[in-house]
Amino acid sequence: MSRPQSVPRRRATTSLAVAALLAVAAFGLTACGGGGPTTLIVPKGGFANDKADTATYNWFKSHTAVISSLGAQPQVTSSATNYSALSANCVSFGDAVAIAKKLPHIPNAQAQTLWADVLAQFQAGVENCSTGAAKMDANFLTAAAHDFQEGHDTLATLIFGPPSTTSSTGA
Repeated sequence: MSRPQSVPRRRATTSLAVAALLAVAAFGLTACGGGGPTTLIVPKGGFANDKADTATYNWFKSHTAVISSLGAQPQVTSSATNYSALSANCVSFGDAVAIAKKLPHIPNAQAQTLWADVLAQFQAGVENCSTGAAKMDANFLTAAAHDFQEGHDTLATLIFGPPSTTSSTGA
């Protein structure tokens, strides 16, 4: 039986939601909100694959299509030149985020906390992407790319669990 792994969690204090690149047990996910740090326990295989928590497992299975739509974040770079196409992609992804926000809460409170972070990170990315495309501003586009990457990383942890920090060196 594998043990759940602790992952630090932190809540962004600005509109640019920032989450740690989640690591295994030693690093954890720390919340910086009101009553001190909080530690979330993420099952090794992620919440979406934790069949022991039937209600949460079923929540993920019944919302697979909506969750999958969040995998299509706009490809944002600070050197973008087709701003109208980028703007359209930002709006389309924003629509996917809006739909995801309407889903019922995840039965597992810790999974719901990570899900809320994912949605906040993606929403910040959509806002920065739209502003960057409208103003042709590389700083906003860089921020959007960061927001989308953070949202993607947090979503991956939510679904699949913390990334492994082991590597092979060939030695």
